[in-house]
Amino acid sequence: MSNYSDFFPSSDGAAVDTVIPQTGGGTLTALRINELRDADAGYLLPLANTVLANQIITITLPLRYAVGAIVTRSGGDTIEGATSDTSITFEGATIIELTSDGVSKWSI
Repeated sequence: MSNYSDFFPSSDGAAVDTVIPQTGGGTLTALRINELRDADAGYLLPLANTVLANQIITITLPLRYAVGAIVTRSGGDTIEGATSDTSITFEGATIIELTSDGVSKWSI
């Protein structure tokens, strides 16, 4: 059994390990496993200040969908503190977790 002690409960009571299939782009969901299922569809990280500090977002691109999806920051948020790197490109089967500082930064 997984230990989710580092996670805050979701506001709707769903389990933290809930997988959300994502197609067609849009804003991803924190505290969930976002499974990307298409290429370069305009996926966005939620604003870091819309979640509590240390909350995570998990993004997966399974091998069967490994086609080059792109996830972009929202607003002026940063990814790893870099202002020039505004997106993450998935070029193969990948699983990443990003952690919010609760203000304006996502860290891998």
